[in-house]
Amino acid sequence: MPRTNSRRLSYTRLWTIGSGLLLLVAIAFAASMSGHATAVAEAGSQSPYAPWLASPEASIDILHDFAGAPKDGSTPYSPVIRDSAGNLYGTTYWGGENDNGAIYKIVPSSKVTTLLYSFKGGKDGAGPYGGLIQDAVGNFYGTTVGGGDFGVGTLFQLNAAGAEKVEASFRVDTSGAYPYGGLIIDSAGNIYGTASYGGKGTCKLNGNKGCGTVFEISPSNGVFERKILHNFTGQTVGGDGAIPMGALLLDPQGNLYGTTYLGGRHNKGAVFKIEASGKESVIHNFGEGPDGILPAAGLIRDFDGNLYGTTYYGGLYTMGAIFKIDTSGKESVLHSFGLGSDGQNPAASLLMDAKGSIYGTTQYGGSLSCSILPGFGCGIIFKVGADGAETILHNFKAEGDGAFPTASLIPDGQGNAFGTTTVDNKDSIMTFGTAFKIGVAQ
Repeated sequence: MPRTNSRRLSYTRLWTIGSGLLLLVAIAFAASMSGHATAVAEAGSQSPYAPWLASPEASIDILHDFAGAPKDGSTPYSPVIRDSAGNLYGTTYWGGENDNGAIYKIVPSSKVTTLLYSFKGGKDGAGPYGGLIQDAVGNFYGTTVGGGDFGVGTLFQLNAAGAEKVEASFRVDTSGAYPYGGLIIDSAGNIYGTASYGGKGTCKLNGNKGCGTVFEISPSNGVFERKILHNFTGQTVGGDGAIPMGALLLDPQGNLYGTTYLGGRHNKGAVFKIEASGKESVIHNFGEGPDGILPAAGLIRDFDGNLYGTTYYGGLYTMGAIFKIDTSGKESVLHSFGLGSDGQNPAASLLMDAKGSIYGTTQYGGSLSCSILPGFGCGIIFKVGADGAETILHNFKAEGDGAFPTASLIPDGQGNAFGTTTVDNKDSIMTFGTAFKIGVAQ
């Protein structure tokens, strides 16, 4: 599906869940255009393992208020990453010189923001959605969901000099298309990710054109070798998952874990595992009882090997859930969103501290004082303790702090966490977004 440049806000809420690929892709692209629909979440942090965060205070410091093309980025769906000096890097879906997205740098101490690269919209890519990773020598890698040789996305490198190079162009019928989920990288420099559509799998959800892939790109003598680790087939063929939207998780044994938005036994999403040997299996099918449904984000892992994640819908109040899968494969819902002034629709992966408390964001819900979407809320930052009790740490209001966060929080190890919102209230028509810091109690 082509990436149409239209950033006018539309606040028609999409409640109906459909199983057809065209509807799913339309919802995903509607999220990209409007910041309001089923968002496809977050990239991984620099580490594929669960990061650790202390209890934050409810205070927000705006590090940057994006201003849009041609001099600034617009609509950061992805999280930031940090270098050893504490500088932040990220991508915006729109904005930059050509309004096809940009890569930016923020110095938190001075709040100085610099555009490192503006996508042209052709073979170099367009619409970076999944954020950045960084290798051992300082090169950045990321994906776009448009552009490239076949118009359905790229995997790119940006070196320290600011030169961009496309390492791979996605293709619907082979490697898959629309890599929304972002990338992770291991200690050997191997890069892993998902494409949300296409591939060689037979998938009834998509007219037998494939329901997405898991891929690996490995450095070999200065050249990246490409390998498809799995082609998803959907629930009609062995109960496999379909349409992966989140980043992958890599455990110490070399196994990959992730979620699919659809597919599984009930066509409401699945959690999958790909062993180091290449064998893929579904370890949970969403949609039984008061379970969450339609997971759009990736997973985290605690030191005992338990997995945690979010679903965009489902749970007791239908507006999303936090789930846990223990080492035996048993799944349980830890928190259901949507009751009263609680948040709604978590679109990002989670953080966990050493005490087992979980932190994250919801795209909607919270305080009804949201100036952009009255009656629904602009999203929240939350904490769910090991005892299951939830605390709302911040209600986004759009004015002065932004709205509709879709990216995970990234800690700095010094008492702060960083995040992005996709919308602000500087302009009543255009979506720009913010980058923020939240203070952490010592």
